[in-house]
Amino acid sequence: MKIALISGSYPRREVVARGLSHKLGQVQVDTFAYVEDVLISALDYDVYVVYNNFGHHMNGVNGVHEIRARAPDALVIGVSATPYADRRFLPAGADDFLLLSGNEIADLAHIIERNLARRSTAPHA
Repeated sequence: MKIALISGSYPRREVVARGLSHKLGQVQVDTFAYVEDVLISALDYDVYVVYNNFGHHMNGVNGVHEIRARAPDALVIGVSATPYADRRFLPAGADDFLLLSGNEIADLAHIIERNLARRSTAPHA
């Protein structure tokens, strides 16, 4: 599994990437400072974790919208410390939302595992 982790905070990116690799096992976690950086990549990730930070020209919510348009089958998770940000992330195309509180790494790992398990058991058309 390949995960793109997008956060403007360098320490957060490094800690969360290591934590997700430890919790989820055989995963590749690539980190990006801005949404624009991931949008110029090949967009070949299974999971995109997008923090609601501000990029050069695009915030996390707009980034989720762009990622969803270019990677329709990927799992996209919006993350914010701001209550009610889910009301922007989910309509923008996020599959799930994490409000930062408690154990961020364990919560993200749980969201990823739950959503991927749900997708693997969904009937295929």
